[in-house]
Amino acid sequence: MSFHLDKTLNIATDSLQGLWANQRAIADNLANVDTPGYKAQRLDFRSYMNDALNGGANSPDEYISRVDSSHRTDGNSVDLDKEMILLTKNSARYQSVMSQVGRKLNLLNTVVRDS
Repeated sequence: MSFHLDKTLNIATDSLQGLWANQRAIADNLANVDTPGYKAQRLDFRSYMNDALNGGANSPDEYISRVDSSHRTDGNSVDLDKEMILLTKNSARYQSVMSQVGRKLNLLNTVVRDS
């Protein structure tokens, strides 16, 4: 989805799509914390955004990979504490970008209304 109004909004849209995909991956990890053999998922957000900024990213889902290292006897690689920290950080980032989008849209609304 592209606004074509402003580069800032396009970047924010890409960022929100990546953060949303990351949230889904974290939620899947949390839902499978007790599933034997489950491999945690990670979104390479940096690679996704670099490609998105250069016009090469299609879907953030293409940047999700499995975490193979497991310290558990059942082969599950989900670390509950780490996932909760990642969930909190990702949520804060999402809210921050949404706040910035809101401010940008208010600014554009003011420009249109006052011209």
